[in-house]
Formats: sequence, C-alpha cells, structure tokens
Amino acid sequence: PAEEPKKDAAPAPSGFGKAPAASGFGKASSGAPGKAPGGFGFGKAPSAAPAASAAPADGGFAKGFGAPKKAAPAAEGGDDAAPPKKEINIDDLPLLPADRYTGPLWDMPNFEKAEIDDRCTLLNKDGGFLKRTGKEALRARLLKWVDRAKMFRGPLKYVTFTDPDEDIVRVIIKDSVRTFFHEDHRKKFTEFLFAVRMELGDYGQAMSYIAGLCLLVLNEAETVAVLRKCAKEYIPKHWAAEAVGFATNAWLIDHLLKKHDPEVHAHFDKLNFWPDTYMQKILSGLCVHVLHFDQLFLFLDAFMEQGFPWLVKYELSIIAHFRAKLLAAKETDMNTLFEIMKLDAREAEPADTMAIYQRALKMDLGNLLDNIDIERMTIHEKKVAPRLKQAPKEEAFEPCGVCEKKKPKWWCDDCECTLCDDCRKTNGCDEKKHDIERY
Repeated sequence: PAEEPKKDAAPAPSGFGKAPAASGFGKASSGAPGKAPGGFGFGKAPSAAPAASAAPADGGFAKGFGAPKKAAPAAEGGDDAAPPKKEINIDDLPLLPADRYTGPLWDMPNFEKAEIDDRCTLLNKDGGFLKRTGKEALRARLLKWVDRAKMFRGPLKYVTFTDPDEDIVRVIIKDSVRTFFHEDHRKKFTEFLFAVRMELGDYGQAMSYIAGLCLLVLNEAETVAVLRKCAKEYIPKHWAAEAVGFATNAWLIDHLLKKHDPEVHAHFDKLNFWPDTYMQKILSGLCVHVLHFDQLFLFLDAFMEQGFPWLVKYELSIIAHFRAKLLAAKETDMNTLFEIMKLDAREAEPADTMAIYQRALKMDLGNLLDNIDIERMTIHEKKVAPRLKQAPKEEAFEPCGVCEKKKPKWWCDDCECTLCDDCRKTNGCDEKKHDIERY
C-alpha cells in the first residue's frame, strides 16, 4: 500500500563521518566531494556548477534531439561499460521503513554547515540568499507553490531499489552525489528521487534540481505535489531520458517566435540556430545553475503561478533584451549566440537577467497562445515524432557538460564538468594539464 510520509521530526545524526550502513554510500564528505562511492564506479562529484556551455558540436535538430546516437566505446575494466537494461516493476520493490525521516533537509543535523556553509553544488549560486531569507520565510514562500499544486497532493509509494547497478538507480545516485556533500542528505535524496521516478515513470536530472530546492524547506509530501504539478501539467515529458516534451515545446516556442518577431526568427533560421540546442537550461532546468538565487526564486515564483506561458514570455524576453546583438551575430559568432540564449555569465550579467525578468512580467502575449494545444500537436507530429522513429533505442545518459549533446566520457576536476571526447580536446584540458579521469 502507498505510504504517507510519517516523520517530519529531524533525525538524530547518524554520524557525520559515516553514513548509515544501509545506504551503501560509503563515507560521508565533510567538505568538497571527492570520489563517489567506489562500489558504484562513479568518478568524481562536481563541487560547483558545470562549466559554461559552448556551441554543440553536432548542432541543430537534425543532429540534435532524437538523432541516432553512437554509443561511446566502453573502457576496459567494466566501470564504463553499459549494464544490461532491465525493466523495474514497482510491485516487485520493497517499501522503505515507515518511520523514515521525510521532513525538510534544512531541519537535519549538520545540513546548514555541510551544505549551505560549505556550498554544495545545488547551492553554488546561493550568494548568501538562504541565510538572508531564513528558513521560515523561505518555507512560507514555497508553501505558495504547494498551494498551487494542491490538486496533486496525495501519498507517495515509498518503494526502494534492490540493485544499485540498475541503470536508473546509477543515474539517480550520481545526481545525488553531485548535489549534496553529506551522505545522510544524499541517501535521503536518492530514496526520494527513486520513489518519485517510479511513480512518474521517467526521470531527468533537471527534476533533481527542483526537488532539491523544494526539499530545503518543504517535506517530501509537499515536494512531490510540486513535482507532480510540473511533470504532469506545466512541462510534461521534459524530465525524461528521451525528453519529448522539451523538444516539442522548444520548437513550439520557435514557432511562436516566428509570429512574435519574424526578423529574429528568420535570422536564427539562416544560421541554423535551432531551439532544442539552447533552451534546455530554461525550459527543463528552470534556470537552476543559471540565475543567482535572489533572481532564481523570482523566476520560479512566476513559473509556479503561470506555468508554461511564463517560459514563453521569458524566452521571448531574452530575445527582446539582446535583440540587436542577436541580429548582428554571424556564423562565426555561434558561441556568443549560445552564451546569450543560455544566459551564460559571460554574456548575461545580473542586471541583464533582472531586466529580462521584469520584461517578462509585463509582457502581454495577446492571442499568441490561443491555439497552443493544436500547434503543439502539429509541432510534435512534424518535427519531433519523425526523429523519434528514425532514432535507435539506446541507453539514456546525461549529456556532456559542454556541448550538452554527446555522451560524457571524462570528468575534469579543474573545469568541474563532464566532457565527451571531442569537448575534452576543444576545451584544451590536455594542453592545460587538467586533472581528468574516466567518468
């Protein structure tokens, strides 16, 4: 039977130096993460946000979403070899203990020191926002998100995995290791993400971003309601191994741009600058690891109030804000285009992103979205579905941290991101003698 979260009281510390034996995570980190659990063969966990993205090497829809992927060669030794794919049946999985702690992360012993003070990866753009705001004020703010998701309140079936080498389990554990430092927090986060994944039927790393932010001050019952609202109503099929919803909505916004600003659309089209290569951090990642927290929570407040139309306004506002620079870009300026549209810090300063937010708040879309459901279906049938039919079914993976397309093979400790073979070369990691290891 489905289990309601039963215990919000913060648990006694299980030992900062050592995680509970059942977690299988090994030793807890007391600062910047080092090796991830050796038994899982994960490589290093990032200690900051991924490096800024450059233009995808493959570029474009034809070679982007849904395109045939070549499996990266497996390295000798087995850690990088893809395990055989298995289907997980939720009815075959055991339940977590009924007295498991389901309250906010910030109420856990050591959380503030281990994650906020030492600035875990999730909080790399905090900039003191959390402590300035305070736990209670932030909780009151996020409870408004929960209230908007009240139709999605309900028990979560707390199933747990039995095989840590299962494909999706490995991905979730890696994301937990890359999110938090302390093993108690990683364990709780992994258990929660896995249970949510089994309910929703799919998972993408961007879901862990929003889950992690919510769990700072919300309990798991409140957090799962917000995730359901996003995954089922606002951005369905964005948080998935094959993110069909993201690709469809990216091309839908491109279609709306053609009506809203045909000159910019024609310029992007001429440069083969396709929406599914630059919108992911905003449409799926919801600007986590993009905006500083003071602006990120403004963005998320608006998103939780308006849903997908807010994302349309925000993308169009980025284009309006940088319009002159975008129209002046040539084929040799593709990196700059990507940096602008991804709001990379090299092109978008906090004053720019605040102006974009304010523009989006005031934007009146008129009748632009009147036929959005029909247009979305048409976009899917013409743009996305044909690519899916052509693409072979292969293992899902989180893409390279630079090109965001190819399968990562390396972790660069100096760049603090994953790299495919090509981006390892173009980033100059070898020439700079960076600390690199197999991912």
